[in-house]
Amino acid sequence: MFTVKLNSVSWENKNVGTKAANIGELIKVGVSVPAGFVVTSDAFDKFMKVNKIDNKMRNILAKMNMDDMEDVYNHASQIQKLIIEAEFPDFIRNDIRDQYEELSIGQNAKEIGKVALDIIRAGREHEPIAVRPSPLVNDIRNSSYSGQLSYYLNVAGIENLLSSIKKVWASLFSPRIIFYRKTRNIEGILLMGVVVQKMLNPEKSGVVYTSDPVTNDTNKIIIESSWGLADSVIYESVNSDNYFIDKQSGTVVSKNVGNKTNMRVRDPMSGGTKVESVIGEKINQEVLETHEVNKLIELAKKIENNYNGQPQNIEWCSERNRIFIVESKPLKSDTITYQEVNTSMPSVLSGTPISRGSVEGKVRVVLGSDEMRKIEQGDILVTKNILPDMIPIMGKIAGIVTEEGSYTGYTSVISREFGVPCLIKAEKATSLLRDEQSVLLDAFKGTIYSNDIIREETEPEISTIPEPESTEMQSEPSKEALQEQEITGTEIMLNVSSPNIDEASIQDSDGIGVFRSEHILTSMGRRPITLSRTNPEELINIITSSLDKFSSKQIWYRSFDALTDEFEDYTEYEAKEKNPILGWHGIRRSLDQEEILKCEIEALRRMQSKGMSVGLLLPLVTNEDEIRRIKEMIDVPIKLGISIDTPATALNIDVLCREVDYVSINLSLLTQLTLGVDSENSKISRYYSELNPAVLSLIRSVVKTCKNHGVRTSISNTSFDPKMIEEFIKIGVDVFSVEGENFHEIKSFTSRIERRLILEKLRNQD
Repeated sequence: MFTVKLNSVSWENKNVGTKAANIGELIKVGVSVPAGFVVTSDAFDKFMKVNKIDNKMRNILAKMNMDDMEDVYNHASQIQKLIIEAEFPDFIRNDIRDQYEELSIGQNAKEIGKVALDIIRAGREHEPIAVRPSPLVNDIRNSSYSGQLSYYLNVAGIENLLSSIKKVWASLFSPRIIFYRKTRNIEGILLMGVVVQKMLNPEKSGVVYTSDPVTNDTNKIIIESSWGLADSVIYESVNSDNYFIDKQSGTVVSKNVGNKTNMRVRDPMSGGTKVESVIGEKINQEVLETHEVNKLIELAKKIENNYNGQPQNIEWCSERNRIFIVESKPLKSDTITYQEVNTSMPSVLSGTPISRGSVEGKVRVVLGSDEMRKIEQGDILVTKNILPDMIPIMGKIAGIVTEEGSYTGYTSVISREFGVPCLIKAEKATSLLRDEQSVLLDAFKGTIYSNDIIREETEPEISTIPEPESTEMQSEPSKEALQEQEITGTEIMLNVSSPNIDEASIQDSDGIGVFRSEHILTSMGRRPITLSRTNPEELINIITSSLDKFSSKQIWYRSFDALTDEFEDYTEYEAKEKNPILGWHGIRRSLDQEEILKCEIEALRRMQSKGMSVGLLLPLVTNEDEIRRIKEMIDVPIKLGISIDTPATALNIDVLCREVDYVSINLSLLTQLTLGVDSENSKISRYYSELNPAVLSLIRSVVKTCKNHGVRTSISNTSFDPKMIEEFIKIGVDVFSVEGENFHEIKSFTSRIERRLILEKLRNQD
């Protein structure tokens, strides 16, 4: 039997492969699955024997040198070419054609006669279908071939279908599969089925885990979703939405709505798929509605129960408000027990752990498949994200760090399958970490530690002040000693978005460099402008109570600066802007809606009367007239500062300095507007760099001019980038205003850099 309908398949079928068998079982219990059929492994076996490929294949495999990557690639391509160029025997071709016609035009149409059938066939020949591999796997929990075999979407026409089937078969002999089988010690005959299903055109799709594979929490359900086809989620090309759900109650414990800038969709013109940009209002819009989340929870429980409670990895999509399940397979969970990692090294980077463990090794940055040859045994791979073509090096690497990735994506699956400790979402890892840098990867806490700061060849190497040598075990330094070591000439302040921030960070900081009021004012459930007009006293009290926790510190309160798409609960009242970041916010909005600003000024006046040191920081100022209009509204001596958000502000700094006491450089926004780059747009984010010469030139000019006027300068949104911090120290910035989670690392490193620079200067004087 060379083909079989999916609704006739079960786990008892030994010639359809695990994917097809699982789909058949889903159909049996009433789960909605796209209709289709399976080309069995018998068809594959017969195809190979009729074309006399099987003996040739064995001879080629026997000659293959597995220790020579290039030799593997050459011999693998020979096998693949034999398969792709061979012809289908008529009896297999006809069987597949009959199933395809029935899938396209229906069983009833086939029974009406040849002439009528030919007419219908002519109009419906190009029913789009999906062609997916279904390998025969003895233990899919330990070797799933996940994401490594080729598949084809939106295939139309019998000839294209037959060609796609051969390509899927040929992918079983790709170099990455050959290396995968060797690394996973998989032996035996290479056979597979091929699943052929009607191609859906989903509006949304994603992945469901019926357990948390990282923590082994079987009472969790994880849902990831995005627009278009599920490929974007699986291969981590989009920042998808994710939900963590309590399985027993069905309650959403936490969720994150991603910045979904692109999606994969069917392309009727090319007969394949394509990437499209997501329209503006949907980029940060939640993909799933509440009833859809509940439906996916219901399906997840049902499918898991059908597998006797075994956690599942489920691929789903939604077309015309109907949810379909495309695949379900066992979910491999971490079995590693949590271990505390003790180290005195400073942390240099953080990320999300998705395969637990800890390992020390040398960094190897790989930006593409062509750089895989750099990898040596025991290296820690640092890359944008894991691609199927990287499978040949999985047997060598000791750990993985990626800038992108998702909880349910390919990196997550493959790192756990190989048992390799892995962090995802380690921002700027490929630029902050360097080849040969010695690091400790803690994939329990999600932290990378290193004493070894590697610099580019054109720059002087960073060295720390040498510690006294001792042959005795040194005791752990006291808290007071650590604080003494971290004294800095550059003030280290905090960026604050809510009163909920670590108390220790507040006490150790030099103040609040930017207090972002909008995050508090937009979370009240009422529009700030409405409240300022109907109950201004309540708005004033909200602000003062938020500032109370920081009463002992210098505070720079940034006036209301919410973008028009940030009012989640009342967007219908806001203007719809195509590009909110260049729209109606900052001082522009404050001057149009003075009621909010007047409440803010009154709140600061009251805090100042209680002895607090507070200042008003004005965002998006571009000319001195805007500052003077604000001054007219202030009848008490409150210090004023401005935020440098645009090149226009930076270029006009000489005039603006005469009006203010403090200048805060919004590093992220200034960089984006200077370079014309959206840092969250995956297509162009590689052009984003705070160390771009144009950006640094503006910052140097701002700092120099401010010093001439006696105005203090701050860099806000400073990330833990050693190169960047050293550059800004040399430029002469007075303050680093940083996020709470980076505070101690940045303070420690700033202290080390300052001491080294002082030491170098003293040595040069000698």
